[in-house]
Amino acid sequence: MDEYKPYSISIPNDINLVGIAANSIGAYAKLVGFNRFDRKKIQYGIEECLYYIIKHAYFEDEEDTIKIEAIDIAEGIKIVVVNHGIPVDEKSLLKEKTNIEALKSSKKVKSRLNKTFDRIDYEAKGYEGNICTLFSYYPKKIHPNVHPVVLGMDNHDSPHQELDYECRKMVDDEVGKISRLAYIAYHYSYPYEDIYIPSKIKELKHKGNLISAVASLVDNNEIVSHSALVLPNEESKFAEIGIAFTDPHFRGHGCVDKLWSFLIYKVGTELGLKGIFANTVTSHVFSQKAAHAHGMKDSALLVSKAPVLEFENLVKDNTQRESLLISTIIDTESLFKIFVPKNHKAIINDILNHLGINYIHGKRNNTEVRKSIFSVDYNSIFNISEIKIKHISNQTIDEILKVFTRTLTDDYSCMHLYLNLEDPLTPKISKVFEEKGFFFAGIIPDENQLYLTFQYLNNQEYRYELLKIESDFGKKLLDYIVDEDPGIHV
Repeated sequence: MDEYKPYSISIPNDINLVGIAANSIGAYAKLVGFNRFDRKKIQYGIEECLYYIIKHAYFEDEEDTIKIEAIDIAEGIKIVVVNHGIPVDEKSLLKEKTNIEALKSSKKVKSRLNKTFDRIDYEAKGYEGNICTLFSYYPKKIHPNVHPVVLGMDNHDSPHQELDYECRKMVDDEVGKISRLAYIAYHYSYPYEDIYIPSKIKELKHKGNLISAVASLVDNNEIVSHSALVLPNEESKFAEIGIAFTDPHFRGHGCVDKLWSFLIYKVGTELGLKGIFANTVTSHVFSQKAAHAHGMKDSALLVSKAPVLEFENLVKDNTQRESLLISTIIDTESLFKIFVPKNHKAIINDILNHLGINYIHGKRNNTEVRKSIFSVDYNSIFNISEIKIKHISNQTIDEILKVFTRTLTDDYSCMHLYLNLEDPLTPKISKVFEEKGFFFAGIIPDENQLYLTFQYLNNQEYRYELLKIESDFGKKLLDYIVDEDPGIHV
């Protein structure tokens, strides 16, 4: 049995438009499986209901819009009619003889509706209006094309059923399927808007910014899961892994885990990637465990980075914004010459050693002059502002302060500052912004560089005790960040 989304139509309270609405609902009844005789009954019943409402629920020349919604239910169809006319209770419409003028119509409506519909509810809901709900059932409340044993069940959801699928790269003509899968999994709540735009997916793929992988069923090639590598450019040797979602009907079969293995060990090797990182949530440890299982190690904690996230079948004990733990895997023989603030030297050394990165500490050359290169992003979905600085000049500080001011003025939840560890001016600029209330977040590799990251919480009292961290090093990082947060020590 196909399941159809609810359908609605709105009409003015004009008797001349009743037939249009009734015909429309009749067509929906045909769609969901009613035979010709039964859908005609439904159609005539809707006509009678609307006629009565328009005739008796309004004063003369009173204008209103009546909404009729048809809903596909397992037993048949539910039709909800909402008007904002004179408040009337159920007895007034279907049982009581309220006045001589309405008596004949009331009796006729009651008789016609009772013959047409299996159940009728009518209720005055105040500001919401008067709501009449009509139910029409299939014979024995069973869809004519569905065996009663499988009604309402999803065969793919059986925990005992093995899923035969393969992991491979997405091809161009599958971009529409990826957008559709994202919609099925998260509707429009997934925080990566481009994934809902097929043409954008194809564009990013051809530019080398997005490498999508899919899990597809062997027997019919249906795509049931997706994940991807995101690169700032095709020359980059560092990539983010994510954009992972699975059709709810096929969850529990390890699709994302196998997709990550495919992307990290096969695709990543083919591309010659030197580093891959993942944003894992801290409201539970499942995504952290997945990252750690693939050799990733914790390197930064971005506090309050994302909006409150809801997870299916998972009860959360808090409603605060989500913090993201950055987990990284690096395979590089490069030697990084870094410039670090003295007050964070110990923890930075710990993180770099934990990641297995080769580095030496440099000394600033006062004669060295670099052009300022940085980017600013105001993310309305996450309600944050971010600034990434590749090269710093003394003028950069004033420009970043303007971004900081806008962050406060526009009431963004937080701001993240990414400083290139290989830039000699990083210690200086970090000191300026720590004095403004920024505090340590960690190290994030990106675009073949290492970024020392700071964060600022805008009028938030964050409850760190609610965060769930799996690894010992992640817990050490959390303790350090809590100690650094100036909001904790006010």
